[in-house]
Amino acid sequence: MSTFFNDKIYAQDVMEALIPMIAPLMFFTKDVSSYSANKGDAIIVPLTSAATATTFSYSNNSGFPYENTDGTISAITVTMNEQHIHGVDISDLQAANSSTARMQNFVKQSAAAVANRLLSRVFASLLTTNFPNVVTTLANASWTKTQVRRAKLLFEQNNVPKADRALIVDPEIEDALLGDTNIQQAFQYGGSEAIREGRIPSLLGFQVMASNLIPLNAISLAGFACHADAIVFASRYLAPQDPAAYAAVEQVTHESGFTMGYRRHFNPGKGKHFANFEVLFGTGIGITAAIGLCLKP
Repeated sequence: MSTFFNDKIYAQDVMEALIPMIAPLMFFTKDVSSYSANKGDAIIVPLTSAATATTFSYSNNSGFPYENTDGTISAITVTMNEQHIHGVDISDLQAANSSTARMQNFVKQSAAAVANRLLSRVFASLLTTNFPNVVTTLANASWTKTQVRRAKLLFEQNNVPKADRALIVDPEIEDALLGDTNIQQAFQYGGSEAIREGRIPSLLGFQVMASNLIPLNAISLAGFACHADAIVFASRYLAPQDPAAYAAVEQVTHESGFTMGYRRHFNPGKGKHFANFEVLFGTGIGITAAIGLCLKP
């Protein structure tokens, strides 16, 4: 590659393009770190259960009322068994006929490929066998705030904590909600984000986010309401065994802690540079009552 090509900047550009695409992961309980790990390593991700207060009495806890405790911190072991890459190549002829920014043309393509793979693997657990609660089965275009109320009622009935709730939906559902006049009108909704910016920051206690990377999962999945403890996600950086064997090795970490690896090498037999982005992660099922699936017919 030309000496004008900067691998570090290229890797950071892909990371910056990637993060908005995988934003739904930020709503889950996660353990992300820049520390290195190997494929197959286990990461312990804590889950904090709901706590209940009681009336004080000197007879509580066999006469030790101030030593009576409630609430536990459980842990889910997540195995780093998901290793996925996206690679691009540049031939000698392409390098000769293109500008020094030729590799940068792949920024959005690489980010989208990694995001699609990552979210599809994490969302693969969104099945009725894992999460039996269904909010609604309705055509995307028919959604109104009524379906969001159903999600809220479902969570209230299951004692799901009010904090850290999110609603991740297909863009067509978001579009239908934006068409609700009670959400469109600032004096009704309480803000002008819907009509001025085309977004719904929160609705009935749920942070709302649209994603076009929600898989059908053989159940016609169109979205889901969730609490942070419904799914756990952990990721680590996977370091190459012999960094010196590569033309470039980068560990790029976002401020959120999410880390991705980048490797570039040249194959003289092929006359090509190969650049790969790599993610190592694992996922697990947390509290099954903390997700309400939204299906379409």
